Amino acid sequence: MHLRSLPWLVVGLLGSVVACSAGEASEVLEPAEDLGAPVDRGLVDAGLRDVARLDLGGADRTTPDASTIDRATDDAPSSDAPRGCGPREFCGNRLDDDCNGLVDDGCVCAPGATQRCYSGEPAQPGHGACAWGTQTCTGTGEFGTWSACAGETLPGPEACDGVDNNCDGVVDEGCRACIEGTATGAPWQINRTMGPVCFGRSFTTHGDPAEFELAAIPGEAAAGWSAVAATTIDFSQDSALCGRSCECLNGGEFTYFQTFFEVSASYVVRSLTVSMGAVDDGARVTVFNDRHPAGVSDPGAYVQIGGTGTTTDLARYIAPGRNRIVITHLDDCCSHRELAGVRVVLNGGPLERCP
Repeated sequence: MHLRSLPWLVVGLLGSVVACSAGEASEVLEPAEDLGAPVDRGLVDAGLRDVARLDLGGADRTTPDASTIDRATDDAPSSDAPRGCGPREFCGNRLDDDCNGLVDDGCVCAPGATQRCYSGEPAQPGHGACAWGTQTCTGTGEFGTWSACAGETLPGPEACDGVDNNCDGVVDEGCRACIEGTATGAPWQINRTMGPVCFGRSFTTHGDPAEFELAAIPGEAAAGWSAVAATTIDFSQDSALCGRSCECLNGGEFTYFQTFFEVSASYVVRSLTVSMGAVDDGARVTVFNDRHPAGVSDPGAYVQIGGTGTTTDLARYIAPGRNRIVITHLDDCCSHRELAGVRVVLNGGPLERCP
């Protein structure tokens, strides 16, 4: 046989193999009369690759793979590769390669089969909130097509909830703590249900920290809490001790104020103080959270009349999650009582109402 006729022999054999696998007669390709014509070896090679991808009847059709479909996956991106939208879908990698919102669309499969799927960035599922979904092969014949990807979790904006919502490896970036509001919707609530009491002993200093040992902070959901109408505390009234037998330094009235704020797990609290523009006669700050469920008051969390008006740094008592701040105000002498200009200062700025 002349070597120049070899390519046409390959083509003829190729046609015969295709015909046999299909169980049908095949028309034999006739070579050109001019056997010296150049042969396009690229076409021959492509035909041989097609033969290599044919299912000749021995494959397990319960789990079709890339060898049984009409698109090659040799150069398909892996699930940990950065996404690059291309012109075609790579079958079998369970991703949305052409970025049309569908996974393995147009790819054949065995009806009833399932596979995990993800239509977002390949590296995202399993990181943060992002998770794989599931798709099912639908159809009634020998081959079906993949359904839409169901149950997947794609990235979203950061919700400042201690979760990496946008799946970029950073939790709650750009988030800040803010006053979330009380049950009444106001930033602050007031509770003054206890009324004046006699201490049974006398003190020498207005707003003495020992006086606060007689206070009993109501629970956050206890009866008697009502909204402070203003966005800050501006409490100023005549004393209720006047005319009592214990009207100065041997009796007092406690008034309580509470507010709440959320701190995400990744948020760094560098400093937290409570400043008060006016105090008569004293005030104490108590912090409640998961770390301090019974409340904690630092020795520097007391502000007295004539004092600096600012607590010590309380950052070490703040915990991730929900924090409750309670200010206990004390009036211990007949005349006037006041608590005004209160500001919670977090990381050097005022803690403001959440948007």
